[in-house]
Amino acid sequence: MKKIDAAIIGAGPAGMAAAVWLKEKGIDNFILFERNNRLGGILNQCIHSGFGIDYYNEELTGPQYAVRMQQRLLDLNINYMLGANVIDLNRNKELTVSSSKNGIEVYKAGSVIITTGCRERTRENLEIPGTRPAGVFTAGSAQELINILNYKIGNKVIIQGSGDIGLIMARRLSIEGYEVVKLFERLPYLSGLIRNKVQCLDDFNIPIQFNTQISGISGKDRVEGVYTKESGKDKFYKCDTVLFSVGLIPEVEIGKKAGIILSNNFNPDVNSKFETNIKGIFIAGNSLHIHDLADNASIEGEKVADYVFDYLDNEKKFRKNIENIAPYNSHEIDEKYNDDFFKNLKDGMVCIVCPKGCIINKNNFGCKRGEVFFKKEKMHKLRRLTTTVFCEYNGVIKRIPVISGEEINIKEISKIKEKLKNIKKIDSKSFSINHNKKEIVFYTV
Repeated sequence: MKKIDAAIIGAGPAGMAAAVWLKEKGIDNFILFERNNRLGGILNQCIHSGFGIDYYNEELTGPQYAVRMQQRLLDLNINYMLGANVIDLNRNKELTVSSSKNGIEVYKAGSVIITTGCRERTRENLEIPGTRPAGVFTAGSAQELINILNYKIGNKVIIQGSGDIGLIMARRLSIEGYEVVKLFERLPYLSGLIRNKVQCLDDFNIPIQFNTQISGISGKDRVEGVYTKESGKDKFYKCDTVLFSVGLIPEVEIGKKAGIILSNNFNPDVNSKFETNIKGIFIAGNSLHIHDLADNASIEGEKVADYVFDYLDNEKKFRKNIENIAPYNSHEIDEKYNDDFFKNLKDGMVCIVCPKGCIINKNNFGCKRGEVFFKKEKMHKLRRLTTTVFCEYNGVIKRIPVISGEEINIKEISKIKEKLKNIKKIDSKSFSINHNKKEIVFYTV
């Protein structure tokens, strides 16, 4: 049995931030365990921009955000283990780890930080009846299949749920050439960020329908369509693919093995210092509660690392001033973003420069960046294009996430996407294509 001061389980935004912070506080004898073969967790498949605004004061894509954090791990010579699945954890903070490299190993940790992220609710969680044909996915699984594994998952898509992943995948599918018929939301208001409704649905003319949930799925071998209940009557929509973006659940199975207590809403119970009912076992990130931004998960990872340092340094002192209250505020959905709100949004517009999503107009810009956005948006809609290119890169043929170096008129996105299909090989971190007698530079991420 190997003894370590701390074990961090999960190398997503919270886990990597916790590892960096522990190292900078002076803790060396710890290991960051990641069951996948690369660091970054869910960030790697999130090729869209919108990350890092709070944490790095710069807008990044998910892979760019992951690379920034990975580089800090390398710079600090932090000990991490990939392909390492923690298959058991007990209340004595003993971890059983399985990896192809080292086989089965047991570690005795002075403290444990669980940052295993979350999982998606599925069709089964909503108890939606019907057949079980091919073509039914969670939004996150579809994201991985398209962005990383290079699969085409269908042609004509219906999405249930206006969570951020569902909104973002509506845009992603449109860019890839899918027909997104409609997005349904069972609540009377938007579940995701309002900026994502604007840049993912409105930009691509994808309709959203509130107070509606799929009531049945039809099809034998492949999805043929879905039913909804509208005004007391069944309505049928043709499609061959259905995506569900209906909420996330903290992934704490490994913590449950140790005996941590969960609340009725699936969230682990923690005290004011992120410690569970098991002394020395802490939880942060989406495995504790669902964050609206990866930035906030990273910030929380640092806070937990601070408390773990105090715990390891002097547990008696650490125990002082602990309260039995949650140390975080849950993300609250703004119920005013309903049908009436969007119908009445006449003279104003939603600023998409940052996650705040301020409502701005000619008399109120919110901030300087909002003023620039308002004036530019009045003339034409410009967006940076994030997509993928399937080609040879560093001697390997694979799907590479890329982002345009400048903003592009959204009317030109489909044409530019077609030209990107002609790229056979990328030899450096940047490349360019010619469009309308202009060179457009793209950067690999």
